Amino acid sequence: MNGFMYKLSRFFQGRYGIDKLFYGICGVAVAVSAANLFVRSIWLQLLVYALLILAVARSLSRNCRKRCAENQKFLSLFGGITKKFSLIRRRFKDRKTHVYCKCPSCKKNLRLPKVKGEHTVCCPNCKNKFGMKI
Repeated sequence: MNGFMYKLSRFFQGRYGIDKLFYGICGVAVAVSAANLFVRSIWLQLLVYALLILAVARSLSRNCRKRCAENQKFLSLFGGITKKFSLIRRRFKDRKTHVYCKCPSCKKNLRLPKVKGEHTVCCPNCKNKFGMKI
């Protein structure tokens, strides 16, 4: 068993590994597979297999510089979506203890404690002071 683990670790040395684009490709493959449950098309099933093979081939690639550039391009296109969902999840988690508002000048989201009354808020990003009623 020890020899197998050594050979396996040697095989994965220098490989690119899993990144956000890997998860994105797998997510598209799952969505196409779910659509294929209703359509029952051999072409959609082949597309699912091709996407999964692409994801695994990317993760096992030794050309790390090219895979990193692909991942950065993917994040520049779709990174804002994950930030938006992360903010929604945080807002829901903190809904009983905190209030979220945007700074009027720099539009940065601010997390404030949920204390009733009128407050003067100072934005840590742009140092703008504005009033807010909770």
